[in-house]
Amino acid sequence: YADSDPAVGAMVPLLHQPDGSKAHTFDTLVFDRHRYRDRADEPDPEGPLCAEVLIGAVFCLRMTAIRGIGGFDPRIFLFFEDDDLCLRLRRAGWSLVVVPAARAVHIGAASGRKSIAAFWERHWHFSWSEHYFAEKHGGRTARAAMARRNLRQHTRSVLLGVMRRRPRTLLRSLANLSGTLAYVLGVPASRTVG
Repeated sequence: YADSDPAVGAMVPLLHQPDGSKAHTFDTLVFDRHRYRDRADEPDPEGPLCAEVLIGAVFCLRMTAIRGIGGFDPRIFLFFEDDDLCLRLRRAGWSLVVVPAARAVHIGAASGRKSIAAFWERHWHFSWSEHYFAEKHGGRTARAAMARRNLRQHTRSVLLGVMRRRPRTLLRSLANLSGTLAYVLGVPASRTVG
């Protein structure tokens, strides 16, 4: 497909879970995701589909495109690196395409170790990277709005985790809250969070 369209900077196959159910293959920018319902019942595209953001589980990248935008942002350790790459590719004039004739199985969170520390780190980095992306591409106003929303949401989730005695919810919410606060306080993502 890449040979047929030189304007394509990145492509992904259609993604499915190991059980055959659909996995997210493409999305909208993080700023808009809260506006959309769950897309589990959305039909698969019948042919190539241009998208705003491609999920980075399986990326096929045109090297001239990736070199032209300077590659991946080294400040992002985990999460939103695909959003950042896609936005920069689009701004540079490249197309992002889902190619449903190609398929792949995505086993979510299978490449990381299974431990409380890894669970914490994953959720810490999710929040940190979400704020970094918001500020990088939306400015301080976007980051401040996200920080206010996330501080309220994660604080509420911490309290609910304590009241309902749900240790996993409590740990996830504390990690998310910690990642949010770390970004607001200027802690870089490369710093150990264990």
